[in-house]
Amino acid sequence: MQAPFTDPRSFKSAYKRFKFGIKKSAYMDLIQELKRDNSSLRQLADQEMSQQAGKSSFRRRPNFERVRSQATSLFTSLQRSLHITCQAPHEVNLCVPTPRSDQDVSFRLVLHHKTALASSWLYEEAEVRPMSSKPNLSVHGDGNTAGGKGSGTKSANRVTFAQSQTVATKTTRLAGIGSSAAEIHDLCGSISRFRSSRCETCLGVLTDPSRDLQHALFWPSAPVVDRTSSLGMLSLGELLSQQAGQSLSVAETKHLAVELSACVLRLYDTPWLSKQWGRNEITLFKRGNKILAEYPFISAKMVAVPALTGTSGHAYFQSGPAISNETVFALGILLIELCLRQPFDQLILPSERDPDGTKNEMSDYYAALRLLDQVDDTAGHRYGDAVRRCVRGHFEQRTTSLDNEAFRRAVYDGVVAEIQDDANQFFGRA
Repeated sequence: MQAPFTDPRSFKSAYKRFKFGIKKSAYMDLIQELKRDNSSLRQLADQEMSQQAGKSSFRRRPNFERVRSQATSLFTSLQRSLHITCQAPHEVNLCVPTPRSDQDVSFRLVLHHKTALASSWLYEEAEVRPMSSKPNLSVHGDGNTAGGKGSGTKSANRVTFAQSQTVATKTTRLAGIGSSAAEIHDLCGSISRFRSSRCETCLGVLTDPSRDLQHALFWPSAPVVDRTSSLGMLSLGELLSQQAGQSLSVAETKHLAVELSACVLRLYDTPWLSKQWGRNEITLFKRGNKILAEYPFISAKMVAVPALTGTSGHAYFQSGPAISNETVFALGILLIELCLRQPFDQLILPSERDPDGTKNEMSDYYAALRLLDQVDDTAGHRYGDAVRRCVRGHFEQRTTSLDNEAFRRAVYDGVVAEIQDDANQFFGRA
């Protein structure tokens, strides 16, 4: 019988074919396994996208519009009442704590005289609870309000709001406001008198005639400012530039990122927050050596001349065609600064500037794009994706104005909520 392979070359050829056949079979098995794995990954990705979409659709978004309207009204009331008798410049610092409900909105104020000798007080802290309509307050010539006679009765501890013409039996009350609460006309002058009454009762009511709104002032039950020591007050810009001799911890930057991202939707297009807002308009307070990062304040200067009132007007970046929304882009820059803990100007390369060292309309945008990967590596993809949306302006919306409700929802879901989830994960609350 003849051997199957008499020619060595034919044996080598057959062996190669046989070996290739085995390799091909193993290769095809690997291909099928990869296909199965890819299919599983695709299913997982689809499930994740579905869960995220469901999460966004069922996420309860705060009523930012109500907060914005009340914050604007409060600014008008303060500007009107601070300069009745005092013409010295004031700095007003506003904090908007996250409300527990849409009906539980309150503001925290720290009023600060820019000149120490201008008045009998240098700084004062107050809690402000907005009132949706004017109560029945009768004002005497001295600005004090006459209340009910029965101060010892239960009804005397409240102020009854004016009844609606359409629903005559319906009344609205704000707990904690005594019937003798004064309508404050001269806030700067009244603060000296208020300082002797450290209690939870209402100190008085500020009025904004243009919006038919009032704001009740209280001493805070848990003050932010430590009155037992000197005023520990510094700007975020001083912290980032190391001028304060203290740096932010990672935990502190997470707290600040959460509160300041929400500030965009709470205060955009109000006198408190300009399109070019940033680190120098953000004031922090210290208790001892601890920075109270959970309570960042937005600072506004109020002077007797209304045209000079409001934020500082500092330009933090050059506006250009690549920036679709300046307010949101400003938040992106701020989130980069918090992550890398440096002022943004120090992060721009010489190659991203003009030959004379000045910035052009694309300098800030190109620098922010370059820094996105570094933010990802430092703070993680969730935080990085939120920053990326702010910088690129990619929210899958035709309109990129915060006046548009759909765009506001997209900013909340894609930035504010993601920053909150990132912080929850960092602090183990997820």
